[in-house]
Amino acid sequence: MENAAGALGNLATGGAAIQAAIVAAGGLVPLAALVRDGDAQGKENAAGALRNLATGDAAIQAAIVAAGALEPLAALVRDGDARGKANAAGALANLSTGDAAIQAAIVAAGALVPLAALVPDGDAQGMARAVAALQSLAAAAALASQPDVD
Repeated sequence: MENAAGALGNLATGGAAIQAAIVAAGGLVPLAALVRDGDAQGKENAAGALRNLATGDAAIQAAIVAAGALEPLAALVRDGDARGKANAAGALANLSTGDAAIQAAIVAAGALVPLAALVPDGDAQGMARAVAALQSLAAAAALASQPDVD
């Protein structure tokens, strides 16, 4: 299963049509389950696949959330090995560029504390991805708190 997740992660870098095909084939729920229940390699590969799938298409980002991936990704940032943490932080960073509902779901999934902890304690890749996620979430919160200007 972890090899399949790695293959899907590689395929997901091939563009929007391939990403849509992975989603249409039902790939998201098994990836979310593997992040939650897999061995270290499986979690890492599944998080990497989700990271690559979450690169900007709003419908795919929403589908990743609907597949139940946020809590397992947050847990992997907290408890995974270095590569698992980096891939999960990258998935959350990509998802954090989504709409306000996705950003709120990331916060509700408990991702803020593990992401913040990864900044001083992670490897360079994990730290950079955690910073990117936190930056997107902070910017969205700042914009949301601004008064409307006509």
